[in-house]
Amino acid sequence: MPGNDNADVRKRLSGMLDQLSRLRDARDQLAQLHAEGEAADGLVGVTVGPTGALTNVRIDPRAMRLDSQTLAEAVMEAARQATSRASEQAGELFAGISTGLDVGALMTAGTTPAVGTGDPADAIERLRGLIS
Repeated sequence: MPGNDNADVRKRLSGMLDQLSRLRDARDQLAQLHAEGEAADGLVGVTVGPTGALTNVRIDPRAMRLDSQTLAEAVMEAARQATSRASEQAGELFAGISTGLDVGALMTAGTTPAVGTGDPADAIERLRGLIS
């Protein structure tokens, strides 16, 4: 029946709109994401953004007593911890959203999708027009 086909298409498009809206919200939250890591008994701390890039480094003055190799290793360990936490947080943001996207790739490539204008709102509006 043609009427049932239209209802099915509308139902599927409505589901897609919901997914796109959730994806846009998750992307916006991802842009604000930051995570922290510590090493050397808290003498070294770093903060990373959504792509894993360092946004802050904190070195306690007492850490200056460490030799340069140990200090460098502490900074690297803190950065690994922070990046791992950021990746976990990003995974949680996208949990339950059937995107087919690799969240890790989103983190390393930035937060703007490569398709179309990069704004899911455009796709949402086009789909809304189809089901109205």
